[in-house]
Amino acid sequence: MRALRSALTKEVFLDLKLFEIPNSVAGAVRAAGALGVSMATVHSMGGTGIMSAAVEAARDFPRFACRP
Repeated sequence: MRALRSALTKEVFLDLKLFEIPNSVAGAVRAAGALGVSMATVHSMGGTGIMSAAVEAARDFPRFACRP
């Protein structure tokens, strides 16, 4: 992921539709952010707990675009 991101000099959209318990989603978002991902999908059927955990985890990575 890092090599791809640096080679392309573009934003990376990780379309995994994260859907799990909030802690797992937060961990996945942090891992994606550490790799330079700028966008990821979170499955809304997981509810507000999962969505909130994802947004909070993404705050540590300025490249992440937190959009509803």
